[in-house]
Amino acid sequence: MPTGAGNRPAPILAPIPPHDGAEWAGIEMMAKTKSWMVHAALASAMVVGGAAALAAPPNATERQEITALQSASISPTAAVEAAESHTNGRALVFGFEVNRNTNAYEVTVQTPTGLRLVQVNPSTGAVAGSKVVNASALAEDGLPASALRHASAAPGSLAAAVAAAEQAAGGRALEANYSLRNGQWVVAVDVPMDGKIHSFRVNPADGTVRQAARTEQEKPEGHEPGESR
Repeated sequence: MPTGAGNRPAPILAPIPPHDGAEWAGIEMMAKTKSWMVHAALASAMVVGGAAALAAPPNATERQEITALQSASISPTAAVEAAESHTNGRALVFGFEVNRNTNAYEVTVQTPTGLRLVQVNPSTGAVAGSKVVNASALAEDGLPASALRHASAAPGSLAAAVAAAEQAAGGRALEANYSLRNGQWVVAVDVPMDGKIHSFRVNPADGTVRQAARTEQEKPEGHEPGESR
């Protein structure tokens, strides 16, 4: 009997039984199927992980705003359109504001006489008030004075872009703003879902929507335009 190291018997290797062509084809197919399943699982994990990285949990103020927004009778798009109709202007920034006494949609509108911040009642859709705002306040929203001079030529509308993001996300928008990035107009929209705030970028020219990382630099401002939170 053959022996190995230390005079131990060497293992006896059983011969591989013969396989016909059909058996080998079946084994090869099983191997390919297993490999495909492994790659599919890894791809799925990457997609889920990537989507999670694009969202951020809301802060305390945003949680209050989200709660009030979800119970509002008036939709964000209706509020934006009400502000535009009231001022005969074009909405550039929208957000939802929670105060001690009342809640309101706040829409910054470019009018023939300048910028106005319009408050819209989320229960009735009536305009609660408006005030003049300084153009320099929109710089942090991606709308510096140089961009504002061309805002009237920006394609689409804020309401349409918000509606497109809401349809893609399946929820109500919390904040949105026109922004000029690298010479291209986009509308940044934040939509709360599943306990996090997801950011979307809408091409106002054709309504295409993509999800984007939520950063402070590009985050739409919710109350005073340009005011950091």
